Amino acid sequence: MPELKDLGTSNACRWERRRACAGLLLLISFAAPFGFVWAQPGAGKQSSASPPPVLFEDVARQAGVDFVLNNSVTPQKYSIETMIGGVALFDFNNDNLLDIYLPNGAHIPDFDKSDPAFFNRLYKNNGDGTFSDVTLKAGVQGRGYAMGVAAGDYDNDGWTDLYVAGVNHNHLFRNNGDQTFTDVTSRAGVTGIHPQLGKLWTITAGWFDYDNDGWLDLFVSNYLAWSFDTNPLCQMKGLTAYCHPNKF
Repeated sequence: MPELKDLGTSNACRWERRRACAGLLLLISFAAPFGFVWAQPGAGKQSSASPPPVLFEDVARQAGVDFVLNNSVTPQKYSIETMIGGVALFDFNNDNLLDIYLPNGAHIPDFDKSDPAFFNRLYKNNGDGTFSDVTLKAGVQGRGYAMGVAAGDYDNDGWTDLYVAGVNHNHLFRNNGDQTFTDVTSRAGVTGIHPQLGKLWTITAGWFDYDNDGWLDLFVSNYLAWSFDTNPLCQMKGLTAYCHPNKF
């Protein structure tokens, strides 16, 4: 049974349920599970002529973005519980204001998403510093255990669509242009299920025009060859812990 080193824990943002971090702070994680800030040597030194430091204030709740990222934590410490949490900033209704889409988890082990606590959420920008939850009206609460999201107008109709990455199945939501979306995943052939490898764990995706034909193509990034049956049992100080990727 593998023994893991104690890498420490963060009091600011735990895996189980994160509210403040799942609000505006989550916006820095757009389209990728990890982010980096590179600091120039000496950049932290202040001189009398230096401008004041840039400060941020968490206004998620005041703005109406009261989102709870629910990874359905279990005693078994399944690896999928550790990678959840993407976000997309995009103008879904073409009013020149950025709206917010936040993928969410699902109940483990059946990946049921019928409980509103697991809904993916779409927040419409009201233009006055606040947002309205229009998830159900737009039809984008989703299905399954979602991870990341990529926004792009794949059909060139002038409306931004959403591709939601997740565990075992991905979803493409076509923007209907009337503030609603339609799930066209199977029709578009982008379920994320490989013909030989089967169901995959997709963590993120990206739209880009790789052949310069004027149409957005889709790059999908998969993580581990994972399933509930193959999730190894790892321990840290005698307790069940999340396994390092090299254990798979």
